[in-house]
Amino acid sequence: MDPLLSYSTLNEGASLTSEELTQLNTHSLPDLSVAPESDLYQVFYQSQAAPFLPTLQQLRAILDWSRPYNAAHQITGLLLCTEGQFLQLLEGPKAEVCALFASIKNDRRHRRVRLVRERAITCRHFPQWHMGVGYVSAAELAKVVAGVQAPAPKRNLRFKSPHVQGLWQAVRS
Repeated sequence: MDPLLSYSTLNEGASLTSEELTQLNTHSLPDLSVAPESDLYQVFYQSQAAPFLPTLQQLRAILDWSRPYNAAHQITGLLLCTEGQFLQLLEGPKAEVCALFASIKNDRRHRRVRLVRERAITCRHFPQWHMGVGYVSAAELAKVVAGVQAPAPKRNLRFKSPHVQGLWQAVRS
């Protein structure tokens, strides 16, 4: 997957340039050989950002903490932000992912944390990122959540952002 995520407007008219997104998404690759495939777990959650829209500095602070933590705990995933909302998929050893999600539920940067889906998985969908990040449209994120929560989950949804499409493939498979 291309490390360059789509971007949109941030606080006070600032925007992420493609160079800034490349910088945010450039980091060393995890050593994924330690966790057995049978122990992989996925958590997919939605939350409201506090404050409403994270600034570039706040987002960098989240990444500066999460990437080394995730690398040390063999966690990979993708964080998408839009209009005051976070949508995140975490994957890795079950105990590590569950401990991190418990911490996120108590993190003051998140409000209304809602588990959308959790399950055992047999392979990682984002092995190249300790934490990929991007800003995407609220409509696309809402479509992903609605698709997962539908009584008969939809299978063939299409998204403008290739990264939202990748997230969709990870949660529907």
